[in-house]
Amino acid sequence: MAKNGRSVASGPEPNYAAVRLAAHVRRRELGLTIRQLAALSGVPKSTLDGVLYGYDSEGTTRTWFAIAAALGMPVGDLLNHLHDK
Repeated sequence: MAKNGRSVASGPEPNYAAVRLAAHVRRRELGLTIRQLAALSGVPKSTLDGVLYGYDSEGTTRTWFAIAAALGMPVGDLLNHLHDK
């Protein structure tokens, strides 16, 4: 319940697996390794491993913006996959 006594609607869980898959597909299309993506994005390889393989986190907005830019795509195109079923 929200503070005003109204219930808070919750939507479906974000599908980070679909976002990760889209990032991997694009990375492979470009022929990039994770190390190359790290260098292009400025995101440490260990962070990319955690985000792209789901080990540590879902990633920050800043991280996803950097990944999308390095992959040459708008971040919206990548994050739209959050709603994939």
